[in-house]
Amino acid sequence: MIVEKISLYNFKKYKKSDIDFRRGIVGIFGNNGAGKSTIFDGITWALYGKTQATELAGLNQEDLIRDGEEQMGVELLFSLGGNRYRVSRYLDKRGVNAKLWMNRRIQATKTREAGEMIERVLGLDSKAFVASSFIRQKEIDLLSSKRPSERRGIINRLFNLKIYEKFEKSAKEKKKFEELETKSLFGKKEIFEKEIEHIKVLGEEEKILQKEVNEIFNEYNDSKNNLERKERELKILEEEKRIYDENVKKREVLSEKLRSQKEYLEVLNRDLEDIRRAEEEYKKKIPEYEKYK
Repeated sequence: MIVEKISLYNFKKYKKSDIDFRRGIVGIFGNNGAGKSTIFDGITWALYGKTQATELAGLNQEDLIRDGEEQMGVELLFSLGGNRYRVSRYLDKRGVNAKLWMNRRIQATKTREAGEMIERVLGLDSKAFVASSFIRQKEIDLLSSKRPSERRGIINRLFNLKIYEKFEKSAKEKKKFEELETKSLFGKKEIFEKEIEHIKVLGEEEKILQKEVNEIFNEYNDSKNNLERKERELKILEEEKRIYDENVKKREVLSEKLRSQKEYLEVLNRDLEDIRRAEEEYKKKIPEYEKYK
């Protein structure tokens, strides 16, 4: 999902603001309380009709309306999977109204319909979306102060990566089960082949047994195909885990660089303070030097 543009109307601190994210990397800066987090609240409210303020602080949606106003709205433009979506969500005395467009064609005109379609498109509910999209400043600061194992746990929680470990474990268990079933089917196959050799002279019974053997062969082929499919899925999971491990290593390197930069900055600050003190001492001695000219 790529957020392209957001328009805020009477949303919390914003009276009317359009923010375009299509020019590349966007940095949002400001003092505490300036409204930086409000932009991200606007994104989640446009998509799900929820924000961290309404979920964690127990606020009503009406509390999001700008002071002195009676209605508000947010429009969000984003792209995903080669399609462009626009969602609008407005709140007034009559309640909430949400609509969804895909490639400029209306897809949903009712709030519930729009919300359900957005969850299908993104494949995430509101909690999963926030967990996978936003990282709080305090959580970033924690990465530089934790041990590698603890950092990995934080990253897993932030990006919901534990689900891949569950998939891997499940795939291995299913693979083991399929292998046992395959061995069992091989054993049955050998038994029936011996029986067929023994009763070839019994025409009808031979046909019946042959039919049973064919069914077992079909079961075996199905199990074999399932096993091959699970092996492919396991390889995909192993590759995803490898990429994940590489990303963890990169984050550790970045954390170490950040720590070194902080230490270097502290040294520079101390040097600067020494220079300032020396400059003050020099200024104090200038009048004495002037006497000897």
